[in-house]
Amino acid sequence: MGSILRIAALLCLALPISAVPFDQQIITRPNDGSQRIKNIMTPEASHGGLYLCSGAGFVGHCEYYRTAFGSCITITDQFPTGQGGVNGVNAAGADRGSWCTLYANSNCQGSELQVHYPGYDDLRKVQWRAKARSYNCAAE
Repeated sequence: MGSILRIAALLCLALPISAVPFDQQIITRPNDGSQRIKNIMTPEASHGGLYLCSGAGFVGHCEYYRTAFGSCITITDQFPTGQGGVNGVNAAGADRGSWCTLYANSNCQGSELQVHYPGYDDLRKVQWRAKARSYNCAAE
């Protein structure tokens, strides 16, 4: 009976990871927003990761994006300025092995800010508080 429980427990752990296609955008939210989420999947050479939070210090409403290099992602739905307690993007960090460009407008248009690992814990330091509306990533 004990071995059946161990097998069932292992299957429960394996199912959530294997159920998500590797090239799909993966968004996760930390429980308290106080720590950055690390990739649990092995990074693929054609994808980059970007961690964004509404609060300086990587707190508040946070999202982790994993996207194909060169794909433009508009984030205004996840980070609306001044709505529902979310006040735009105020902290940003790219995964090791990739860098991302934040854009001031949707569709990867407008002024730009490049984000390399470990990123910016407070975008006010570089005059980019709540400016990000879209992004794309590339390999280092």
